[in-house]
Amino acid sequence: IQSMSKSFTALGVLMAVQDGVLDLDVPITDYLPGFTVNSPFEEHPESKMTLRHLLSHRAGFTHEAPLGSNYDDRPHSFEEHVLSIPSTWLRYPVGYRYSYSNLGIDLAGYILQEKTGMPFWEYIEKKVLNPIGMIQSSMDPEKILNCPNRATGHVAPSSEVPCGIPVIVPMIPAGGVYTNIADMAKYLRFHINKGEVEGRAILDRKLVEEMQAVAFPEKRQKAGYGLCLERGRIGKTYYLQHGGGGYGFITSMCMYPELKLGVVTLTNSQMSHLTGGKIMEVINT
Repeated sequence: IQSMSKSFTALGVLMAVQDGVLDLDVPITDYLPGFTVNSPFEEHPESKMTLRHLLSHRAGFTHEAPLGSNYDDRPHSFEEHVLSIPSTWLRYPVGYRYSYSNLGIDLAGYILQEKTGMPFWEYIEKKVLNPIGMIQSSMDPEKILNCPNRATGHVAPSSEVPCGIPVIVPMIPAGGVYTNIADMAKYLRFHINKGEVEGRAILDRKLVEEMQAVAFPEKRQKAGYGLCLERGRIGKTYYLQHGGGGYGFITSMCMYPELKLGVVTLTNSQMSHLTGGKIMEVINT
């Protein structure tokens, strides 16, 4: 589901916050003492970055890492991908503005892996997917590769899967979830019910509301990006949404918690019209 995966990474971080393993607002150097990144604006910008900055795309990072990005078709591991981040340069000072970044989310997932002592995808399965009931979903590369009925991505104009389109890419926290429509319906219900699954609280309601709220809002700002979810307003209510695309897939989700309403579209073609503005048009009618 590509970038819709980012919200699962945010949930994993919040689960660790709930368990006292992580804190959204301490410098990430508390968790990765040797981490550095280049900046034309200040020395040691990493000492100002927090997980809240990473998950809300406010750390000032560029969009992609040098190794294992959308523009690098060479094989790299998740760890190699993350360890190439220190060679990048920030686009903005830390906290200055929203700037969408795959590598910021991947760095958050790496921190989660380092602090919990288990592979990132294993932690997400244990603390996010299984408690929500998403038993047919995974971020585990081996499980995905060995799934016999896994959908494959298609890119026009060919109806065949183009040579070179990878199944697994190193940007796992930013885009690595494989799922289906039944499991995604459970995921939307989890958000609509503020962290409850079948009447049982999986994540503290206050943390869910933090995730769904606009991060670092300006005065009276009611719409914007939260922790890997975009919040908007229409009429007297609000909606939460995110999309994803790449490697032959286009996906989108949108939900109106106050109306108990949500829509998900999952397509394995990059020519799909069921994305972005189209899904908003569908749900708003």
